[in-house]
Amino acid sequence: MELIFYLTFLPFFFAQTQNTWRTVYSILPGLNETDNWNIVNSNGGPFSDCYGSNILGGYSIFGKSTWISLNLKLPPHYSVRISLTFWKVDSWDGEMFQLIYDNQAYKRNFWTGEGGGLCGNGGKYKDLQVPLSFTLEPHYSESFVVIMTSSLDEDPSNVQIFQFQESWGVNQFLIEILECPEDCFFCYDYSSNCKLWYSIASYWQTNFDSEGWLIDNNENLSSSLCANIQIVGGTNLLRQGQYINKLIENVPKHFKAQVVLKLWALGDWNEQNFIIKIDEQDSQTLIQTYSQISLNCVNYLLVNINNIVINALHSSPQIKLELKTEDHSQNSAFWGVSSFDLYIAKCSLGCEDCNGELETECSNCKKKWGFLNGKCIPALPLEYANFRIQQNQGLKLNIADSFQLYIEELNQFITEVGEKIIIIDKSISTISFQIYLKCQEKIKIEGQVRNNYSNDGQIIFSNDCQNSSNIIIYSVLFIDTVQSEKELVLTISIQKVEIIQVILLNNIETNVLLMQLYYDQ
Repeated sequence: MELIFYLTFLPFFFAQTQNTWRTVYSILPGLNETDNWNIVNSNGGPFSDCYGSNILGGYSIFGKSTWISLNLKLPPHYSVRISLTFWKVDSWDGEMFQLIYDNQAYKRNFWTGEGGGLCGNGGKYKDLQVPLSFTLEPHYSESFVVIMTSSLDEDPSNVQIFQFQESWGVNQFLIEILECPEDCFFCYDYSSNCKLWYSIASYWQTNFDSEGWLIDNNENLSSSLCANIQIVGGTNLLRQGQYINKLIENVPKHFKAQVVLKLWALGDWNEQNFIIKIDEQDSQTLIQTYSQISLNCVNYLLVNINNIVINALHSSPQIKLELKTEDHSQNSAFWGVSSFDLYIAKCSLGCEDCNGELETECSNCKKKWGFLNGKCIPALPLEYANFRIQQNQGLKLNIADSFQLYIEELNQFITEVGEKIIIIDKSISTISFQIYLKCQEKIKIEGQVRNNYSNDGQIIFSNDCQNSSNIIIYSVLFIDTVQSEKELVLTISIQKVEIIQVILLNNIETNVLLMQLYYDQ
């Protein structure tokens, strides 16, 4: 039996923990859209035909100084795969094709004799298709940047017969992601708990205003272009050693804060750190140079893209953010950001304050929730513990026209006709009510008390007064089975008194009748 259970359970387990690639962008074949692309220094096009294949760029279109870029906004995910076919066309003599895909790079030199005669000049000039596929895992940034260019050096103006003797292009271009589970703003993988993360701020995805960020705490942050992709900061705007800062207020309850950003390091950043400060907590990340490429956004110095993810324990309703670099006073070093997302980790369901994501790490439950076995659960209705009825002759109380209610633990009398809401602290685990009323001749007193242990969930009672001068006292004791704050609604009229508790049932506030007394005319 154990072996059978294991074999039947295993496919179900993998179905729950595995994920499949989802295509979020495609071109040739596919959507055939180039609206998102920035294409610089091309000669017409942007499409051409090569040996029956439609390609972006190609013969006589993409050549010397051509570069194309894409900045795509992605849904929440934890891995990205980029696939394409690169076309080398004609007389490459050792020049390099460069592909930047976010914080990584592919670079390869090509030669004239590689490939066959497909769509270029022909003869000794060969054309070559190179299928490429790369996976970034992990990858959490909602922004994905692609830049393609080459080191081709033949200018079309110097060619008498053919506009281009060396060209390039791409097709079969796909971007796929491993998507987070539904309703998750952020995830580390498909199986971990991602519903604790909430997005509270997102900057510089589509809007590149300062958004309240300041440079060195006194100058509004502005934006620039790099590879025709807009970034905040950049060349001559945000120098090495400067910082930007912002204060975010009214942050919901949480126990951790997390920053995901895309850093552009422009110029010489050898062995230097980028520093993210959350309140007084510093996190340093070494600026990597895997994706470095020479672009015109910084006078043809190197550009490096870095995806940075940091988190810190944090519970304050304010988050003071500061982004900065080490100060090495390099005149030709600048930096910028093209995507910034701030997440907070909320406590488990029903928990107000906690030290971590586990249910057992909660230190304080939300209103109408309470502790049971170390976890927060929706507070249960108060449980009946004891009930007593007694008649007292000669007791003098001013209750000629209505009821009088006394709550022993609060030392509080309630005599006013109308509705009153009472909040009882979670530290009070027992609640004793005493309800006083005056006997009236030939009038019966009916009532009920909630009792889970009886068949119909309540104790029903009826009393006749022995003497019209008597005072009847109904004493009932309730017990809180979970450590919770209790909201009670007390309603007193001439004819009736009700005690109602407001609880959460299926996350909806629901009234539960604890006790009721009324005169039966």
